[in-house]
Parts: sequence; structure tokens; C-alpha cells
Amino acid sequence: MNPAFRRVLGYDIIELTGRPLVDFIHSDDVEATKAVLTSLGDGLPVENFVNRYRCADGSIRWLAWNSSPATRDGRIYAVAR
Repeated sequence: MNPAFRRVLGYDIIELTGRPLVDFIHSDDVEATKAVLTSLGDGLPVENFVNRYRCADGSIRWLAWNSSPATRDGRIYAVAR
């Protein structure tokens, strides 16, 4: 989690790293997000995937993602706007 992602959602690093990512995703978008994560794990890139996140202040933010497949160590590189 980089500083920009923390700023967008309003959580501190301990909150973001102490819980699964899906805890921050809007409940209506969890299944689609899990499917995208599976695709990334299978080595497929993802372009312009849009989902919603619950921010610390209770608001909802829409993010559009471009992501590279997971690396050998399980990392996923992603850019959102």
C-alpha cells in the first residue's frame, strides 16, 4: 500500500495492512474483485477494472484499475485513478 492509496481511502497503514483488501471494497463489488484477483494470479493483466471502496470517513470512492499479473512472490502492481 503506497501513500497515495492511504490518502485516497483515509486509513492509516496499520488499518490497511491489518485487514484483507476485500474488507475495504464495497460489498456489491467483492465477487467481481475476487475474480480479477484470480485472473491476475493466473498471469493475466487487467485493464480498466472499476470497483468501489469504503473510505475511513464512510464515503465511497470509485477507482479504475490497470494491473500487472502477480509476480513470483505474489505481488501485484496496479495503478488506479
